[in-house]
Amino acid sequence: MLIAGADMASSGVQQKMAHSDFPAGLAFVTGGSGGIGGAIVEAFARAGSDVVFTYRNGLERAQAVAERAAAHGVKVEMRQVKLEDPESLGAALAEIEESGRKIHSFVYASGPTVNVGYVGDLSVENWRNIFEHDTIACFSLVKAALAFLKKHPVSETSAGSITTITSSQKFRPESKGVLSASPKAAVEALIFATAKEYARFKIRANVVQSGWVMAGQVDGGIDGQMNADALKSIVAQIPLRRLGSAAEVAEGVVFLSSAKASFITGATLVIDGGMHL
Repeated sequence: MLIAGADMASSGVQQKMAHSDFPAGLAFVTGGSGGIGGAIVEAFARAGSDVVFTYRNGLERAQAVAERAAAHGVKVEMRQVKLEDPESLGAALAEIEESGRKIHSFVYASGPTVNVGYVGDLSVENWRNIFEHDTIACFSLVKAALAFLKKHPVSETSAGSITTITSSQKFRPESKGVLSASPKAAVEALIFATAKEYARFKIRANVVQSGWVMAGQVDGGIDGQMNADALKSIVAQIPLRRLGSAAEVAEGVVFLSSAKASFITGATLVIDGGMHL
């Protein structure tokens, strides 16, 4: 589905793109119907970049994100994709390739709803499910992104970038939070290996560690698994004494994807109000 913004031939949009921190091409964002993912889509649009984003479920949420982002005068497209299925992801990227467009930034902002529970109370199926729909999904995107960027580098000095959203719980997992921390730790190892191995191809790879933000799963109480008292307890542990916003995380992603971060790879930007300290 395509939601076009203002006429891209207009002088205003051309001027915006000319002063953009991004070369010609688009941002490819997974999980765009989620709270953080949707904010990332909008942040790229504000920066003057066209965006293609994926969603798994939540068509109405995805449409709302696309409409808000397109209001910034860029082209916004949405695709329903199952990241753990390489064919599903491959079809979406093939459409972009066939249209002759390049991708300057790949962003992994996906992730399933996390079951909360003590280690001994979790099942093997809980563990398998979270890794399949998070770690394997991220690997699928990274593998496809590397192939695309090597084949279609956006410029002579930069092939493009890959940025993933992880969790600052990796520093100190909350009680009952192992299913949030563990797959993200694996994702970070994947990104750091990618940064080291593919810098020779001028591909950058970085991590944004998000703390507790009032968006997505937290905004919905993790499907009823977290009440108001639990949320107050979490805020009390954050040095800045508040939850973050999806927009704050999104701005970090756009920075790491932009020309401003052209000498940054294999890095971790922590956006958690100091909770990792």
